[in-house]
Amino acid sequence: MNSAESPRPVKLTLKLNSGLIEEAKEYARLHGTSLSRLVAAYFASLAVPAEAAGWEASLSPEVRRFMERTPAPNVDADEYRAHLSRKHGPF
Repeated sequence: MNSAESPRPVKLTLKLNSGLIEEAKEYARLHGTSLSRLVAAYFASLAVPAEAAGWEASLSPEVRRFMERTPAPNVDADEYRAHLSRKHGPF
């Protein structure tokens, strides 16, 4: 069964270093999500290998949302992506 077939959440217990848990909670808080959603997104990303989904699959959701923004109408999309790559590093 894949994640799309399970309509209700199921509890999962993990044993992790307490420092790692606190850092992950802070990361989730700063990004406006919950630790459960953060873990679920990570697990979902494991289901599709980056090679099969293309290089964009390896990007964080925040970067993907940023890349989906439409540049001004007079800007070529390829030039805009090249600009982002120069500014923020290779994607």
